[in-house]
Amino acid sequence: MSKAYDRVNVHLLETAMSRLKLPTSFIRFVLGLFTNRKNSVFTAYGNTTPYDVLTGIDQGEVISPLLWCIYFDPLLTKLEQLQKGYKISDGSTSIHVPSKAYMDDTTIITDSKENLEVLLSTADSFFELASIKINYDKVELLLRNDSAYDASPINLSFGDKTISIVPKSPKENIRILGVYFNVARCPKYNLRLIRDEIINFTSMIKKKDVTDKIIRYIFNSLIIPRIEYRSQVQVLTKDECNSFKALYMKTIKNKLGFAATAPNIIITNSFFYGLIDLYQRQLEEKITSFMIQINNPGLLETITNLRLNNIQHALSLPRSPLFGLTTDDFTQYRRFKT
Repeated sequence: MSKAYDRVNVHLLETAMSRLKLPTSFIRFVLGLFTNRKNSVFTAYGNTTPYDVLTGIDQGEVISPLLWCIYFDPLLTKLEQLQKGYKISDGSTSIHVPSKAYMDDTTIITDSKENLEVLLSTADSFFELASIKINYDKVELLLRNDSAYDASPINLSFGDKTISIVPKSPKENIRILGVYFNVARCPKYNLRLIRDEIINFTSMIKKKDVTDKIIRYIFNSLIIPRIEYRSQVQVLTKDECNSFKALYMKTIKNKLGFAATAPNIIITNSFFYGLIDLYQRQLEEKITSFMIQINNPGLLETITNLRLNNIQHALSLPRSPLFGLTTDDFTQYRRFKT
């Protein structure tokens, strides 16, 4: 999508809020913020002559992201009602996941071209009604079956239009909210991004006169969260973490006046400098994420339980794999990797 907030139809927004049975006083208050108003542009020569704002909501308003979710929700609800999304089943229970959206970043998921075109047609009718402009040049297609990959363009009906798109190759990445995915589940690109983050960090502190507390703050509060975000779709092995650790430990020891052979525990122990250990932090983060998944009273919990049931059936286990398998066991089965 392009210029999502600027194209919000205020009258359609009113209908969307009424659909959710929001209080009338709140609806009137919101509409009052975005109707009968004027804008002007700051320039080097002063403000321009005010002009009437006919449609849209302000990008910088605190309430705008919430209003966009309300405005976009009818489409997501309709796509779910069609039951044409990707089916996840364990034999006795199944769900359809048609789409995922975060603000104006929308991903449609299904298991056939026919179902995809039905979902695209529904989306196109909503976009036309809501005056939402689609940037077709940014549309990407990822095929689940990597063994049957064909580089030939695929023609897809997108409402009353037809777009031609070349599917991504199995090892070619697509980015969704800053995280990269590929059909072959090849982690090399994400590993390279993590490596680049660490190299940028070490290059920065080499050139700066920084104290130990600044180094700890930058690493613990900035670098570690970035690495966690990059690696949320994969589990870094201990060897990979040690490889990353070697990139920054030598530089940090040098900045702190230690020999390169000094024990790493001096840097990571909370009673000394307290830098977060990458491997231990990853284990904590993955366990926390799994606990959130398994206890989430919604789609996330359902998908997690279905996947656990499928693993149990595939391996002919008498009970849930959570009671019988270790982390090492899971690494032997490629198809179960995230």
